[in-house]
Amino acid sequence: MDKTDAQLINYVFEFHREVSDMFRENFESLTNETYHHLQKSELFDRLSVLCKQGIIEFRYQRNTLVVPDNGMDLNHLRYNLTEYGGNLWEELFKPDWSLFADYYETPVSDDRAIVVCRAMRRAEVERVCDQPEKIIAINRWTPLYWKSLDSGYLYYDLIAWENPEPVFDRKWRISWDEIQI
Repeated sequence: MDKTDAQLINYVFEFHREVSDMFRENFESLTNETYHHLQKSELFDRLSVLCKQGIIEFRYQRNTLVVPDNGMDLNHLRYNLTEYGGNLWEELFKPDWSLFADYYETPVSDDRAIVVCRAMRRAEVERVCDQPEKIIAINRWTPLYWKSLDSGYLYYDLIAWENPEPVFDRKWRISWDEIQI
């Protein structure tokens, strides 16, 4: 695995990603990552190798597992980490899960929203919570689609809604300077 392969698996550590996203003009703002500079055929070759190694998997139209080929409609071809790929990502990027905080607001009506914050440490949840009595300890939770943690804290509430769009924020990012490949 080289730095480009590590970059390709890093693009999907949080979310499943459409392969077509890899060629969008707004790629860097969409992924918060540097552009890969690969041609379509080279990208497919690299992703295919990662798939054969069991690091990623492809889904067509969101649910059917497939082996990719260059003729597929990129708008419906998505890729994500496997459990093995998630473990490899952790080995490469060495995240500190104790610093991870998952926060989102989802509108339920024109003037109300549900706010949720989850983290391993209570202090991380308290940063966004104005009612600490509503923080509860939780067992076994999933901060990312491939990762489960044994314990953490949760704040969940119905709030007044002022934002026109849902809010979603994950708090830590990994620096490429820290990665040893």
